[in-house]
Amino acid sequence: MDIRKSRMWILLLIAAILLMLIYGMKSSCGENLKWNLRDGTLTITGSGRMNDYKGIFGDRGADGARRMLCVDTPWEDKVIDKVIVEEGVTSIGNYAFAFCPDLTEITLPETVTYIGESAFDGSENLEAIYVSEGSYAEEYCINNELPFMHPAV
Repeated sequence: MDIRKSRMWILLLIAAILLMLIYGMKSSCGENLKWNLRDGTLTITGSGRMNDYKGIFGDRGADGARRMLCVDTPWEDKVIDKVIVEEGVTSIGNYAFAFCPDLTEITLPETVTYIGESAFDGSENLEAIYVSEGSYAEEYCINNELPFMHPAV
């Protein structure tokens, strides 16, 4: 009887460890970055660079332009209307928030010093990217004609 209980506890412990590993891998978006999605708000926390992602393209349309089929982000199949990138994150990866049809606002901290290729492409309903005055993110928005605002203090 004691051997059965011991085996059961070992199996439960192994299952718990596997679940933690699987959950940890799914919620990672950089070596020291995690993502969390709650009620349509995607929050990126931690420090360092975000992973780069790839856009997957399909056939050319009647106008000759290539069509984006999907993006390989961990949140690609989720409904996201707001993104909050917290202080400590230093880059936004390629295609990170591309083709998020419900996305209306993004908050970027002063610590972001690089924004990758096509990071916001195809997010047609994006109304505002909140950036600090004089920040790299503000300069990026100006240079790429993206709607930006300074957060209220």
